[in-house]
Amino acid sequence: MSGFVGGDPQEMTEGSRALHRTGGRIEDAGGALRDISGSSAGHEGLSTAIRRLGAAVGTAVEDTGTQTKIAAALADSAAQDIDAAGGS
Repeated sequence: MSGFVGGDPQEMTEGSRALHRTGGRIEDAGGALRDISGSSAGHEGLSTAIRRLGAAVGTAVEDTGTQTKIAAALADSAAQDIDAAGGS
């Protein structure tokens, strides 16, 4: 047992930084998916469907990245609150 009520602020801060970095990577991947282009020569309908699917999936993935960054901010705030309250 660490002696910290609510968790070790240092570990929480390190975890929040890792979550923030991961959230950024997820957002980047979502952006790449969103910008996918369907190159189905002669099949405009299929090409359009691929672009729409890429946009929808990309947006969902980007949103997941944003939510991950929100979790990071919450963890960082909690770590600061625990630290300010005296930790242990």
